[in-house]
Amino acid sequence: MSTAAIAQENENGCAPAAVTIMHAVADGLTEHGLDIRGPAWEETHVFKVTNVLGALCEISVSESGSVILEYRPVWDSRADPECITAMVLELLGAGVRQGARPAGGYRGRTLMGTVGTAARQRGMNARLRHVGQDDSSCEVYAEVEVTNPARPDLGTACVTDDNAVLWECHFSAAAQGFRGIGSQEIAETIARSLPGDTRISPVRPARSLVRG
Repeated sequence: MSTAAIAQENENGCAPAAVTIMHAVADGLTEHGLDIRGPAWEETHVFKVTNVLGALCEISVSESGSVILEYRPVWDSRADPECITAMVLELLGAGVRQGARPAGGYRGRTLMGTVGTAARQRGMNARLRHVGQDDSSCEVYAEVEVTNPARPDLGTACVTDDNAVLWECHFSAAAQGFRGIGSQEIAETIARSLPGDTRISPVRPARSLVRG
């Protein structure tokens, strides 16, 4: 929907001012060649985990059946190869939170090399994707994609050049014909994969997003 149409709706009392501003800003950014994604344009529900120390953590659930976890470290310690590798292995059902160090250690390996090597040593598939180059800055970039052939239902985990971990799987919903994993397993997998000092305080009761 265009900004003009949204503005007209707002005049008629059908759209909040924030929606008008959101579309206006989005239109301005697209005019500058930027691709925009947001809840107003996608059937996706997004929520954040707010007590993940040293990292941004966002989870989105799509009407198409996909679940995406995005974990972006903002502290150097959270981008540690052992921490990132352990997280990827846990997300894909390796069952090894600690001791993810590959044979030979980390010397001479990048973060993506460490993740890929450790995954292959545990029987997983790892490959580079989105490989590219920037001649102007003499740099290359890529992502490593990891899957577990023993647990294909756990989807795919990727590690990017900027140390982010992206995990995508599908949820199970028989009524919609979606085949994947249940909500409880999704929640437990994510909780186990996050660093050990990221936990909800036991004195604060857990709150459900679903009532009833």
